[in-house]
Amino acid sequence: MYPCIFRVCYRGFLLIFSILCEAAAFNLDLEKPTVYNGPEESYFGYSLDFYHPTQDRNTMSLLVGAPKANTSQPGIVEGGAVYYCPWPAPDPDSCRQIPFDKANNRMIKVNGTREPLEFKSHQWFGATVRTHKGKVVACAPLYHWRTVKVSSEMDPVGTCYVAVQNFSAYAEYSPCRTNNPDPEGQGFCQAGFSVDFTKVTNLSPKPSAGLYSVVNHPYSFQVKHLQNKYMYNLCYLWASKYSKTLRCLYQICEFMCTHRLDDVLVGAPLYMDREFESKPREVGRVYLYLQEDVLLFSPPITLTGTHLFGRYGSAIAPLGDINQDGYLDVAIGAPFAGEDRGGRVFIYNGQKSGLMLQASQVLKGDWASSSIPAGFGFTLRGDSDLDNNQYPDLLVGAFGVSKVVAYRARPVVTVDAQLILTPRILNPEDKSCLSTTLIQYKGGFLDKLSPISVTLNYSLDQNSPPPGLQLRPILDHYSKTFHHEQANILLDCGEDNMCIPDLKLSAKMDRTELIIGDDNLLMLIVSAANEGEGAYEAELHVTLPTEADYIGVERRREDLQRLNCEHRTENDTRVVVCDLGNPMVADTNVRAMSLFILQINNILFVSLNSSNKDNSRSVRVNLTLSIAARAQVEIRGVSHPAQVVLPFPRWEPKEKPVREDDVGPQVQHIYELHNKGPSAISRTVLKVGWPSWYREEHLLYALQIITDGPVHCSVNGSLNPLKLEVAHANKLISLYPQNRKNNRNKTFLVSTNLFFIVTYIQYMIFIYAMIFQV
Repeated sequence: MYPCIFRVCYRGFLLIFSILCEAAAFNLDLEKPTVYNGPEESYFGYSLDFYHPTQDRNTMSLLVGAPKANTSQPGIVEGGAVYYCPWPAPDPDSCRQIPFDKANNRMIKVNGTREPLEFKSHQWFGATVRTHKGKVVACAPLYHWRTVKVSSEMDPVGTCYVAVQNFSAYAEYSPCRTNNPDPEGQGFCQAGFSVDFTKVTNLSPKPSAGLYSVVNHPYSFQVKHLQNKYMYNLCYLWASKYSKTLRCLYQICEFMCTHRLDDVLVGAPLYMDREFESKPREVGRVYLYLQEDVLLFSPPITLTGTHLFGRYGSAIAPLGDINQDGYLDVAIGAPFAGEDRGGRVFIYNGQKSGLMLQASQVLKGDWASSSIPAGFGFTLRGDSDLDNNQYPDLLVGAFGVSKVVAYRARPVVTVDAQLILTPRILNPEDKSCLSTTLIQYKGGFLDKLSPISVTLNYSLDQNSPPPGLQLRPILDHYSKTFHHEQANILLDCGEDNMCIPDLKLSAKMDRTELIIGDDNLLMLIVSAANEGEGAYEAELHVTLPTEADYIGVERRREDLQRLNCEHRTENDTRVVVCDLGNPMVADTNVRAMSLFILQINNILFVSLNSSNKDNSRSVRVNLTLSIAARAQVEIRGVSHPAQVVLPFPRWEPKEKPVREDDVGPQVQHIYELHNKGPSAISRTVLKVGWPSWYREEHLLYALQIITDGPVHCSVNGSLNPLKLEVAHANKLISLYPQNRKNNRNKTFLVSTNLFFIVTYIQYMIFIYAMIFQV
């Protein structure tokens, strides 16, 4: 069980709090913190303070209490110690013990037996440490004294040691150690539970503590035998003050504001937030009491922690003016905050009305302990300058891991910069401006209607590391690092300085239809006019279909203007954009021609746009072309052989024909279609007829059909109904040899055989062909 402790801090400050929230780092340096290590499990870091020797005012070091450390005192177990830690530290283990007390327990004889009069084991020496101008006070609040000599009962009266002249002289003082065995004695005084120095020079002693009372009151005393020789101040010693259930631990700090009245901060680290009555949350709270008049305090201003079981408010320390802005700052510890219970320290900067509304920096403990929490932030001490850079620094104790961290304040750079634009109204016609410094330039100013924004950004050079132990400066967290100004361009828009254009647009094409399959070169003639005030960033937009190709602008005709146009894609739409002027002044007429190649899509959209706020567009013109198909189709045919003479010489018909030669000689008809275009024909039908019977006998016997190209042939009867064997391999020969690669040619061959006509009648074979386009 950890003892409940008062800590008293005395500094001038006025505080106003708001909601607690973590913030980014400000000027406490996190890159080069100095870490001091103490003996393990010694509670090194339970108390700490800066130490400034009187003989060397430029030297600053640390004093760290370790109330469970072992010393060289014979027979004493975990009596506690105070360590001197130099700065700068040659290594983390450079701290050494200060020999405040080298003696063993004092002994007395009781009934002839030597028994201890005092008990220094587990006395927690070093639980409190305070320094002032070379003087050091360190206390052991659990030091026990044998008040009743004949009894073995011992009382935790507590004791303190004062060291002066750079630890060359020591004196012990235990105000509650008496020989009075009465209940009104100082049995449970625990003097030294907390300690601090004050500038008050004389106070009357007012002891008031009961032996069996668990609620004691503070008292002050004057160390007369040390004051004239060693001390210039009085030391306050406070007795412990527990609540009835021992659940409250208080943290009290006094601050002085500019009106010389003290304001009080009180920490309640076990405070439970009951926002939801069914689930109270132990988050801790800090109360601020502002002294409006002498001993007249305002209702408390509260600041509530956000980390569950974080013990927010366990330590409160004045920091002095850590960022040198003229206002005092404060640190608040939450030693068990964070998901890892590593602890947090919250830094608040002051302002004219008190404190900033949120923490400017949150320090995080980086150590974990296997037995107890690290306790980072359980002890805080500030308002002293370790490195003499005129910025006060902060000490943070983590007694659970026996470590102390010294955070030094980085120099704060406050930049008082101004950005002045002269003139604020720019006349484009005035060429007398002389540019003496070119800071940044990005292209030209196309938008003349909107203000011209000029931004000045500045930052510190982070590439060159500072030498030695010096810290890298940082820009003021509360100052702007950029300045922004605006200038405007002088507009010719009348007295109201509002330009309202009146854009007119007409367009026509040099043709009315598109021929499918043709190149379809198209000339677009556009006439644009502005019959109102100046149109800024005036542009002609021609929206193209997917199948269109942009060639360019006609520049050879004198009656047409030569526009600057570019082809680009906007939101997956192909657009030709032509610049018409910035501004396109009043009464401007523009006539231009653009060349395109169109395929199937027959719609063009033409519009005239500007960046003006009012009436910025013309009426859009939609141009539509009709679509036509034109095709020239030719058919050619040839017969092999060209003629047949009947009767056939030396040929006799067979009664049961098997092969094609058994029925007569072969006749081949070759037909070829040719499309000269330019349009394609989607579907074409060619009908071919021939005399197949004569007097109930075969005349032209259809044997087979051979095709070349995407041709499908069918007959109204059947091919080769007698199943004759085909003896000859038939090949197609194109009738258009120069166009063999043209897909518009389609060739097919019809093979027939002539049956022998017995009656030898003179006749004419009639072949006919017809083309149908579907």
